Amino acid sequence: MMRHIRAIILAAGRGRRMLPLTNNVPKCLLTYRGKKILEHQLDLIRRNGISQIVVVTGFAADLVRQVGGDNITYVHNEDYLNTNSIYSLFLARQFLDSDVLLMNCDVLAEREIIESLLEEEFPNAVAVDFRWPFTDGEMNVKVSNGYVIEIGKNVLAADASGYGVQYTKFGKEGAETLADEITRLVRTGCIDGFPSDAYGAVIARQGIKAVDLGERTWFEIDTPEDFAEALTLNIT
Repeated sequence: MMRHIRAIILAAGRGRRMLPLTNNVPKCLLTYRGKKILEHQLDLIRRNGISQIVVVTGFAADLVRQVGGDNITYVHNEDYLNTNSIYSLFLARQFLDSDVLLMNCDVLAEREIIESLLEEEFPNAVAVDFRWPFTDGEMNVKVSNGYVIEIGKNVLAADASGYGVQYTKFGKEGAETLADEITRLVRTGCIDGFPSDAYGAVIARQGIKAVDLGERTWFEIDTPEDFAEALTLNIT
């Protein structure tokens, strides 16, 4: 079944915490169980019926394009060394004009996690892992009555209800609100933050549903130790 939603993958960063594994390739091109992480994500997207795909590149952009191939729209963040993912999404803001699935390039997840997001009736939704413990400085989420009331790395673990998987769905109105807020933030100097810094506007205007991923498996890869642990799992 084809879905009328656009996927945006943020893949500009080098992954400096992954050195030396990322000396020559970004972490989205590290090989996990026979395929690049980016290939896993593209397969995941397409198996869920999504054909419109945008990839924001930065470090080793040519290599990312080679792996991604045709039938993808590429946006290049040439200032990837001095900016973070909020700026990458700002550069792709013209594509926040329809239903959108926003993904970080360093997250591996089972197919059912995206399925649960896409099948959620509420237009804006984020996958949340409610399994304790949580850690300060991560993408923590505060939830009330099934809806996100705060999300971001500034949410203390002691206050968190869960952990945001950084796969987030926005309906057209939510995506447009996100584009407006990201534009406002970047133009006031916020270029080293995360897209979640702008989610507050969506929470206030349209709301964001928290989708419980239950016992489904996912993994965010930030360090060589993370990657080594991920290799012990079978996330496809």
